[in-house]
Amino acid sequence: MDKRIKVVLVEAGKPPYVKTIGNSIESMQKAVGGDIQMLGLSVGETLVCNDEGKLLGLAGNRRIGDDIIAGTFFITGDNEDGELVSLNDEQIYRYTQMFKEPEIYSAEDVQKALKCEITGFDPENPPQIFKNADEQNDVFIEKLNSEIVPYIDYEKLDQSYKSTDKTYAKEVLKAIHNKFMSVYNTDTIEESDEIVTLPAVIKGINTGKICVGVVDIDLESSGEHWGTGFLTKHGLLQQGSSELTKTEKQFIDENFIPYVYAYTIGVENDIHVNINNLPSDMKEFLQFCHEEQNNETRYELIEVLDKKALFTNERLTAEDVPDGLYCYHLREADNGNGFATIEPNVGVNHGGTVITSLPIDFGTDGYIAFDDDTSPNFLGDSITIQEYMQTDFEQEQTGGMKLC
Repeated sequence: MDKRIKVVLVEAGKPPYVKTIGNSIESMQKAVGGDIQMLGLSVGETLVCNDEGKLLGLAGNRRIGDDIIAGTFFITGDNEDGELVSLNDEQIYRYTQMFKEPEIYSAEDVQKALKCEITGFDPENPPQIFKNADEQNDVFIEKLNSEIVPYIDYEKLDQSYKSTDKTYAKEVLKAIHNKFMSVYNTDTIEESDEIVTLPAVIKGINTGKICVGVVDIDLESSGEHWGTGFLTKHGLLQQGSSELTKTEKQFIDENFIPYVYAYTIGVENDIHVNINNLPSDMKEFLQFCHEEQNNETRYELIEVLDKKALFTNERLTAEDVPDGLYCYHLREADNGNGFATIEPNVGVNHGGTVITSLPIDFGTDGYIAFDDDTSPNFLGDSITIQEYMQTDFEQEQTGGMKLC
């Protein structure tokens, strides 16, 4: 049985969010604030709530069928053996969309609601669920062509490329990034057998000129590059397209060929883009796209190596966090039973990202192994990056494994 599981947590009056909790009665009781009740939703999915939520007068949260759940609840997966397991990405997307809007109920509404066991719950108006990555990519491209590309001021964009701060160009890339997020509901793409189109910043190696646009990569080949679309003063120019005029092709060749690129979306096991080696002006574009997200996203507060840190299941990079913070990765044990190590980078068995306020000294081994006493301790709180940076956790060096 997994020691920790990824769930969708739903609090009254708030949007749902993803949280990793301990797979124990005590941890679940802490999550819902009392004794738990488990209700079957559909095959492989369970709702866990406070068994005495109504008796305790907890706030009405969401309506499920004929019942109104009182107090905090969460959705988790379950397997054929009846064990609770982490939700997969599709389940997370479905339930974060299903419970996206907070609902307001009076105490009378909650008491009048019929208490019933939920079996095979099927909402009347389920959110759109994509069958595969191909379908999502088609929707993203359609929205890009209909909701972004026609509304760009290309003259202003060209002037922005030539300016010092390049603010408008960054705003265009961020708009594309946000549109991608609205379709995929994630900022990290996992391996699959699909071609995907990603928001990207591009820079000519010979000219040093910056451009924003999109790149096509093959997820099956760990991010192999298949094509690039440049947003220029001529509009959106697709490299290699037979529809390019001689002038447009010449413009791409003279300004950007050859080029380096980086996408705003994380790609698991990508071997074609090294974020750490990007020029500083390209990194600024990526940071601009993630600033607002960092200010709003809540991360789990943990204690690791005797220090307070932030944890997320997502695979982040150094460019996803503000200057002054450090990004490291947890490797899960081969048997899936907890975390084995913390390392600068993890490819296989990635268990999550840790953000610290001081760098970690990994010594000559290049990693730090955990045991039962040193494994990360989840403190049960969640905070934003900004809150973390503004809080003094009195981080001091202790012991042989240390932050330097």
